[in-house]
Amino acid sequence: MFLSNNRIDKLENISSIKDCSQLSELALDGNPIYGKKGYLEYCLNNCANLKQLDMRKVTVEMRNDPNSVVFDEKSDFMQRGDG
Repeated sequence: MFLSNNRIDKLENISSIKDCSQLSELALDGNPIYGKKGYLEYCLNNCANLKQLDMRKVTVEMRNDPNSVVFDEKSDFMQRGDG
């Protein structure tokens, strides 16, 4: 599901993703919620089958410790220690 650049500013605005049990790809980059505190956890917790988030592979490490993911100055995310 590609929802990039849609001015989505609250996690509540995407609450229906929890009903998409087979959702495997989700893109929300370009929205005000992208990278905000709780964004990654919300997406991963509500989309158990998510394989790609914002055009990046969802890893086991991301699921196990979403706080290990940081958003850099270009609004891309990466695992801590990725350089």
